[in-house]
Amino acid sequence: MSSQVSSKISTSLLTKVLRADGLFALLSGSILLIGAGPVADLIDLAQPAVLMVVGVVLLGYAGMLLYYSSRESHNRLVSQIAIVLNLAWVSVVMPDSCWDCSR
Repeated sequence: MSSQVSSKISTSLLTKVLRADGLFALLSGSILLIGAGPVADLIDLAQPAVLMVVGVVLLGYAGMLLYYSSRESHNRLVSQIAIVLNLAWVSVVMPDSCWDCSR
């Protein structure tokens, strides 16, 4: 009985996390697609088209996450892909961030 409850709790948490990740990707992709020019100026990027491509990819990723988060059972592979992709972008972005600006 307790394993059923534990499974439902973890599934519920996974659903919420996938949905939140999908909504964040949807928002980010929309901003990059619609506001590629201003965002490119803000980060001093010469080619706003790069941001538009990233925006389209994020919208596709968001669609996948939102679709799978709405399903009753979750695909383990999709969940693992979401985890790996989140870890990958954080490992790329964080070292370039100015966490310790005294360097």
